[in-house]
Amino acid sequence: MSKPIIGVTTSFEDKEHLENQIVSEFYQEGVRKAGGEPKKLNFLTPLEQIPSILEKMDGVLLIGGGDYDPSLYGEERDAKCGPSCLVKDQYEIELTRQAAKAGVPILGICRGLQTINIAFGGSLVQDVPSVTGKLHQQPKGNVFWHDVYIVPNTILSSLTDSPVIATNSYHHQSAKRIGNGLIVSARARDGIVEALESARERSWILALQWHPERTVGKDRYSLRFFEALMQRAEDRQGNIRQEE
Repeated sequence: MSKPIIGVTTSFEDKEHLENQIVSEFYQEGVRKAGGEPKKLNFLTPLEQIPSILEKMDGVLLIGGGDYDPSLYGEERDAKCGPSCLVKDQYEIELTRQAAKAGVPILGICRGLQTINIAFGGSLVQDVPSVTGKLHQQPKGNVFWHDVYIVPNTILSSLTDSPVIATNSYHHQSAKRIGNGLIVSARARDGIVEALESARERSWILALQWHPERTVGKDRYSLRFFEALMQRAEDRQGNIRQEE
């Protein structure tokens, strides 16, 4: 069996040159170490081409990045909401919806969790400190900063051997209203949502608000999340071959 092809969303450094898209090597190495092959997904691709692109993918990794345009979840922009890129936002939301519809497994990281939540009708806390009074952005240099508390009998709990794990954290937004068909599988001590997953039988979706790609090899858990995506991608490869 060939290595699973994992479509990886991209970011950018210059809004004036969106064609110059980048992906941190941390994400790509996470995919490779888990046995997959990363493939960059261009967010300037017309939305109608997404289904045909997904036919060539065995899984999708939604990476971290900037804030979403609040109009996409029916809210006005808060003064503390950062800048957004509507074309990228719309692409990643549609990519998520189409991937779930096609049964392509999805792993979301940081912004990726927010993408998944919005795609299924959820909304975001536009600035976590405004709600909790606390930052969820760790001091520079710290690898593991705060604990998350895992809900039993979830995908996430099956990948860890503890009800509490230490994580790194760089976000100032989080899930608020939870999207249709999603469940919360971890929270921080202050109640902020730290993980979501699919409650649907057809689609495998796991979303983490922290950054396991940066701690692969530094704990017992981070690589497991990528390996879980790869396992589901391999299962999908096998099912497609059987149908052929």
